[in-house]
Amino acid sequence: MKFERYYFYYVDFEGNLFHENSLLTDKNFLNFFYKQIQYNNTGYFENYPYISPCGKEMNFIACGDTPIVFRNIEEDQLIYAGDLKLFFDPHHLKYVERSSQLYYPVKNNLYGRMGKYVLQELSNFIKEKDGKYYYKDYEIPIFKSFQDLINIKG
Repeated sequence: MKFERYYFYYVDFEGNLFHENSLLTDKNFLNFFYKQIQYNNTGYFENYPYISPCGKEMNFIACGDTPIVFRNIEEDQLIYAGDLKLFFDPHHLKYVERSSQLYYPVKNNLYGRMGKYVLQELSNFIKEKDGKYYYKDYEIPIFKSFQDLINIKG
């Protein structure tokens, strides 16, 4: 491997980041770590589907579906990691049937999942009609699985 050191992390369903069973909470570290997240295309440790490179170190990340979980929404900003913000445009919402979860694009075909607090906030605007879901008047695209979602192009 071309890295001097490598570390292994786990992200739980609520978006908490753990290293060696310790919860990491430093906002600056979390922000830096999450800004670097990408798919693991290294050919190493394939059971860790995401990585966060840091100089000569490689951080491998295991998680259920995505390491990015939006924990809060303030006005038109989704908040994740320490206190990273992403503009919220409901036209980019995606729904996955298998998990019954809402996702939102972050970058480079990476998707974040809406956390429980954000889902509560959005639930007032989401309606189901004839097997389709709508945010206000916008129809939310439905995907069978998370894999189907991340395999879309564009």
